[in-house]
Amino acid sequence: MLFSIAINAQSRFLSINSTYDHSAAEWLIYTLDADNYEKESRLYLKWPLRNDWTHWTIDFEDAFMSIKRQWNLTPQHWELTHENRVISMKQKWRNDLSEWDIHYSGNILKWKTVYPNRLDEWYFEIDEENYFDMWTRYNGDPRDWDIDDRAPNIPDEVKLAAMFITIYLANPRQ
Repeated sequence: MLFSIAINAQSRFLSINSTYDHSAAEWLIYTLDADNYEKESRLYLKWPLRNDWTHWTIDFEDAFMSIKRQWNLTPQHWELTHENRVISMKQKWRNDLSEWDIHYSGNILKWKTVYPNRLDEWYFEIDEENYFDMWTRYNGDPRDWDIDDRAPNIPDEVKLAAMFITIYLANPRQ
């Protein structure tokens, strides 16, 4: 059985959009809840005035989560923490941003780009019917992403970790 967390009921992700046109420091995450009501959550820099891009906060429904770079000088390893659970995101190959391993509860999920050296479309696939895919709404503009969430058995925290890696890598730090 896959890692099961009940923040509330499992959400279905729809999109993630930069709050501001000129900055990638704050994002709005849109989901559908179990009753098909749209909900809005936030992903943002924890210390924006310090210009510290190594520590983020997610305000997701009624939960707060933290994302931190594991080692300050190396961006290849991040961790999302929620309560006492840790989801680890590690770059698969040195100098290759196109594939990451997401470790959670003894499982490893491969999060990767559709095309090498292009950061505008990412996915993981459990099987033909269970997958999670995200792509830029407008070609060449990494501020707005659409999501096709067909992975109901994957925890929301794991999907949030994948979304974070994507927007972090695809956007300039300003």
